[in-house]
Amino acid sequence: MLILTYESNLDFETEEQTIIAALQIPSVPINVQAQGSWDLQNDDQYLVFTDSFTGLEQVYDIISLTDNTVYMKGVINLSTDALDLGGDIGILELLGSDFELPISIDLYLERVN
Repeated sequence: MLILTYESNLDFETEEQTIIAALQIPSVPINVQAQGSWDLQNDDQYLVFTDSFTGLEQVYDIISLTDNTVYMKGVINLSTDALDLGGDIGILELLGSDFELPISIDLYLERVN
């Protein structure tokens, strides 16, 4: 059996969000590194990444797949412990370390030779 592996570095900032009319969740810097294995499932409809350290899976719906590109959508669940919040006390610190922040993500990947 062939095992396909990956290494990733997600480095971006979320958009500022307003919830309950006046409650602001500020833009949050995300910098997460991971490695593990991946495979295509359900007749190439899903791409599943399995983190080798945590065993957690990230599942992405494949919207478009060609020999050189893939467009997919998924959700990354990050613990507030994994976020660098810059020391400012805000709504995310009040949620505590058990809170997971779901971040919707669209990925467009292109093969580079």
